[in-house]
Parts: sequence; C-alpha cells; structure tokens
Amino acid sequence: MGTAYIRLRAKLLQVAGRERGVTLLELAASMGVSALVLAPMLAITFLLVVAPAATATDAMSLNQVTNVSQWSGNDFRSAQLGVGAKGNTVGSAGGTDFGGSQTIYNQSELSWDPADDSMTRTASVDGEQGLVVRASRFIEDPNNVSITSVDTVSPDLVKTQVRWDVAVPGGRTITREESILNFLRGPAREPSAGGFAFFATGDVNWSGSKGVIIGNVHADRTVVSGSDHLVAGLVEGVGAAVGGSNNVFDFVNTRGTSRPMPVSYDKAEFLPYQFSFEGDVNLDSVPEVWQDAERKILRPGVYSATGRLEVSGSHVSGNVTFIANEVKVSGSEVKLTAFRKGVLILAESAGLNAVHLSGSEGFFRGVIYVPNGYARVSGSEVRLDGSIFAANIVVSGSNGWFAYAADLFPNPSPLVARP
Repeated sequence: MGTAYIRLRAKLLQVAGRERGVTLLELAASMGVSALVLAPMLAITFLLVVAPAATATDAMSLNQVTNVSQWSGNDFRSAQLGVGAKGNTVGSAGGTDFGGSQTIYNQSELSWDPADDSMTRTASVDGEQGLVVRASRFIEDPNNVSITSVDTVSPDLVKTQVRWDVAVPGGRTITREESILNFLRGPAREPSAGGFAFFATGDVNWSGSKGVIIGNVHADRTVVSGSDHLVAGLVEGVGAAVGGSNNVFDFVNTRGTSRPMPVSYDKAEFLPYQFSFEGDVNLDSVPEVWQDAERKILRPGVYSATGRLEVSGSHVSGNVTFIANEVKVSGSEVKLTAFRKGVLILAESAGLNAVHLSGSEGFFRGVIYVPNGYARVSGSEVRLDGSIFAANIVVSGSNGWFAYAADLFPNPSPLVARP
C-alpha cells in the first residue's frame, strides 16, 4: 500500500511543480512523510491526479484538464482512471475486484465542444447483484461560491465535482470523487518535441515493474507494458495493445495516428568533435579521453566513432555527446550528461543494439536519438532526464524513472489558437 501511494504522491507533486517548481529534495521529503503517515493505515486509499502532458501552457494562456479520483474501501485491489482534453470525446475505464465474482465496473466520458467552448462530463457505475448507486453532482467556482448545478458547464475557471457512493454486499462501500479544473481560455503552447519521453516509429516494449514516466509515450505500432508502472502523460499507439497489470496511465489512446519523428538531428550539427575514432572503440582502453582515470571521469566533449562506441565499468561519469553507428554503455552508477545541443547519444545503426544502456542505478540526462534502430535500456533504478526517439524502444528492469525535460529543446513550439 505504502509504495503505491508514494508513487502516486510523487506524481501529484510533479504535476503541481509545473506551476511553482518542485525540487527533488521536496519530492523526496514528501515521499518520506507519506510513507510514515500511511504505513499504519488499514484502509486503502489512492489519490491520483491526472494532468495530461499533451499540452503545456503559458501563464496567460492556460489549457489544462485535471482529474482527481479518490477510491477507498476494504479489500481494494486495483483501479485506474484516465481522461483527456481538447478532443471531441475521450473515455476511461477502471475496475475494482473484491475477490469473488463481485466486480464494480466504472466508466466515465468527457467531451468538449469547441463551438461554444463547453465541456460535458457523464459518468456511470454499473455492477452485479443489487448494487446500490447514489450519485450527487455540484459545480462551484475556485472561490467555493455555489453555482447552479447543470449538465453542461462553461469551462472558464469552473470546477465540476462528482461523488459516487457505491454500496456492495457485506456492508462495504466504495466512494469515488472526481474534480475537473478547466482553464481553456486563450491559445496554448504545445510542448517542445511533443512532450514525449518515449517516441517510437515502431514499438515500445516496456517490461519490468514499478517504473515511472513523466511525459508522453507514442508508438506507431504497439505499446506493451509490465506491471505496477505509472505514466504521468499520454500513452498513444496506432492500433496498439496496452498490456500489463496494475499500471496507472493518465490517458490511453489505442487508436492514435502515425506521427513523424518530432525531432531530427544530423551528426554534422555537432562539429567540431573533440574525439574521433575510425571503426569500433572501447573508451576504457583510450587513456587520453579520461580527465581522471582513477575516478572514471571522462573529458567533456563530443565523441564520434564510425563503428561501435563503448564504455563500461562502474561509477563512470562525464559531460559528453556520443555519436556513432552503435553505442553501448554498461556498468552500475554511471552518470552521463549531454555536452552539446541537449543530445546525449546519436546512433545511426538500424540494428537490434543500436543503443544499449545497461546496469543499475545509472543517471543519464539528454536526448537519445536512434532514428533507424533499437534503443535498449536494462537494469534497475535507471534514471533518464530527457527523451528517447527511436525506431523501437525496449526497456526492462524495475524502478526506472524517465522524465521529459523541456529545457533540452531550445526552440519551443509556436502558440496555437484553439478552434
């Protein structure tokens, strides 16, 4: 229970931080406090804040839909809910299993009418064997001044809240509350590079467990996931099957459309190279690239190889950009940050191991660009502050953290007026 709540609490802080800037120290402190407070609790409660990363905003042109759902009840096993914004109609579904044949199935739908700038939300709860459903709905403004309850509301700074109390056999009750904050006035600024943490023109295969992605995920084919993952953003596939168990995604769109790669890099952009090699090279055997060989610190710069570029060993660090046909980085507690143009790795190979990062507790910051081949990340507790753009993405291992970083893309998208 405690672990799941901490992951969701971390996500809540991440969303809040878009306005005021939550630091890692604050995040860690909050997660620790959450664990201490929640560990003794017998009742199971999840708090999930959904704020799709599909749209970023300027201070004067907000465009955001936030959905808050709280589920509580004995013997609670799993639930997930997702909503989207700026579309005609989007939906979501989740389930709560009480062990036997008894299942509560929830469905909700959100629609936005651009013609009159109105938003409508409908929700229903259906179940088996004499379930009792009580629903109440009210609308209020940000100052908690009551507004007449209606079915369709103007989304200009209005909060809509829906509460469902569902009584199940045995005297147990599920309470669900939803709040939608709508700020839909003015033009919106799409995030640079589409806000994508993962973008594949083929497949995204994310196995393992307990990983976190802050940002959007797109695959032109399928998205397959493991268990207990959390995505604070859009998960989109073209006819995709989103698998796995106990995963929490902000919004899943399995009927997306094929997209072109949102970024493009050419190795000529990174000239001059500080280090160039013909054929394959293992940096472990090249003394001149080490600023401090004993402490495993690479000299800063752009490293280029016409074949495979490889570095291995624990505690390797450096401010570098690797450009090669293939790139392999292995070892525990590796720390590499992008040296030029926000790009950490550019690999040209169309092979199965165009890029392979392996090892535990690694930290990487920058863009990984593999337009023709596979980008592979394996190992536990790997962190990437940046994005992976590849033909195919394969991620395995537990407790990974992958976060889109807008500052790696210096040219933001232009303001786009809503229809």
